Amino acid sequence: RGFKSCYSHATLTQYWIPKEGDKDMTNDGDSVTLSGPKTKTLKTKSGKTIAKVSKTTYEKFQMEGTGLLENGDMVNLDDGKNDFMEVNRKKDPYGVGSDDDVPLTPW
Repeated sequence: RGFKSCYSHATLTQYWIPKEGDKDMTNDGDSVTLSGPKTKTLKTKSGKTIAKVSKTTYEKFQMEGTGLLENGDMVNLDDGKNDFMEVNRKKDPYGVGSDDDVPLTPW
């Protein structure tokens, strides 16, 4: 069996890590820059502030489930859509999946 026959029903997807300060796209395909007044707070589920970011950046991080701050720190959604966690980039350079023990890896 060849590769093609094994994966005839698989859907290839992309994993995107939005970066604070970069150009990006909304879900409607409009171009946006992930910057602006830092009015939204990324917080852990215990309430610790990780960083303040723009509304656009916050929404992209929520939508993708992860994000890279301008200072190089990575955050992932934790429980729910408003709680974030700091990611150890040495251990999990691409973020973590829905189970915190499963790092994301490129295929």
